[in-house]
Amino acid sequence: MKLKARVLGLVLVSALAVPALHAQISGLSTDGMGAAKDPTQKAADAYSRGMQLKRKADSATDPAKKAKLYEKAKKELERSAAYVVNADVYLALGQISLAQGNAHAALINCSHAQSMKSDSAEARTCIDGARTMDQKANQKMEETPAPASSPS
Repeated sequence: MKLKARVLGLVLVSALAVPALHAQISGLSTDGMGAAKDPTQKAADAYSRGMQLKRKADSATDPAKKAKLYEKAKKELERSAAYVVNADVYLALGQISLAQGNAHAALINCSHAQSMKSDSAEARTCIDGARTMDQKANQKMEETPAPASSPS
């Protein structure tokens, strides 16, 4: 009888411990209820955090705070894109790049967004903004005189 109780106890402990051990080994996060999040849910969570930070950055008035918020938003959105490719993520990354003055990154991200969602007016606007920013930067470089060379 004692042996039967021990075996039954061992089986019960094993049955309870294996799922928890599996979750730890596989590195899946849980929502506190034991349900593992799939990549789509992780992507959605990171996208949500990134967009919240982007909105805060868009409305921030302090340039240092604005820059810091954009960087945090960018990291969350990149995390989202690593899980699931999504046009909205690339659009937001492009808009952040525009706000940071990075025309090249904006053009790449917004072009990705438009390739996934060809009828997106926002992606088109972002691409146009990136091209305009790039043209202005090129004009400024052309207008700036080259430094005079010093005599040898």
